[in-house]
Amino acid sequence: MSSDETLRQAEEAFQAGPQHAFQIINQMPFPVEVCDARGNTTMVNAAFLDTFEVPPAGRIVAQLEKHDLAATLKEVQAGKKGTIVTLAVDPGDLARSYRAWKPGGVLFETTIFPVCSPHGKVVQVVTLWKDVTEERQVEARIKNSLQEKDLLLKEIHHRVKNNLQVISSLLSLQGTLIKEPESRRLFEEARDRVRSMASIHEMLYQSTDLARIDFSGYITNLASQLFSSYNVNPDRVRLQTDVEPVSLGINLGVPCGLLINELVTNALRHAFPGERPGTIAVSMREMPDHSIRLSVRDDGIGIPADVDVENADSLGFQLVTTLAGQLNARLEVRRVGGTEFVIVF
Repeated sequence: MSSDETLRQAEEAFQAGPQHAFQIINQMPFPVEVCDARGNTTMVNAAFLDTFEVPPAGRIVAQLEKHDLAATLKEVQAGKKGTIVTLAVDPGDLARSYRAWKPGGVLFETTIFPVCSPHGKVVQVVTLWKDVTEERQVEARIKNSLQEKDLLLKEIHHRVKNNLQVISSLLSLQGTLIKEPESRRLFEEARDRVRSMASIHEMLYQSTDLARIDFSGYITNLASQLFSSYNVNPDRVRLQTDVEPVSLGINLGVPCGLLINELVTNALRHAFPGERPGTIAVSMREMPDHSIRLSVRDDGIGIPADVDVENADSLGFQLVTTLAGQLNARLEVRRVGGTEFVIVF
């Protein structure tokens, strides 16, 4: 029987009269103590005596006073409300023995509620004692287990990040040995893609929430890395970010990060030939329908009208289309005043 059900039965019992109340309370599985409005014990049930094996003598009053909760009892005595109090009780404070007393004392959850006359005057105060020691110990074990799993997940993200950084460093080192510009560029693009994935695992390792990534910081860091990688003069090509606090799980975070990497890289490589100045703007926000709107826009020379992004031969555009599909996203390309990719997922 739950404590809520016990509480309901106790209330009904007192409404039926003292004799009927004693018969019902005596059958309850929880220790029950009844006090008058002043806090003097007037009735206990069999479970109370079986549990504590001592005359009650106002035990709830003494315990509340000891735990500086006397004000709680006064509220109940005033008929304001019932309440649930959790007490860490030393066995010696309550009884000579309590079954086989648990080491370190017992944790009781004590439900206290007033019984009022038809005129609203408090005539009895009823307390239900429930031993929650084992329940709390189970909760503590579950909490410890979750903490251990969190530590394990952090270690996994840390190792994945380290491995990806090693791969990125190897690609960078190999790229410096390649003289042919186009081949060297392919190595650099592969390195940047690996970096974008490593950054996600690094943020998950550092985050308090191991399941989600705050993309506002991620996008700024990723774009800054790409500007540095391509040796872009920030006075010539500016970066603007307008990213609301948006959290994504790793299943969406990795393809979204790679998608941003491809779009910013494409703008850096093609939008501003020669010394043409301009701006690359990245925005992300959650829409009223809880979808995410990602936009990467530049005011450069624009993509030629005859280029079909979704069917292009370029590896970069193929990746954009594939990654948008992984996000189950709607992809739109706008060619007014430069180029803008809008992805809604």
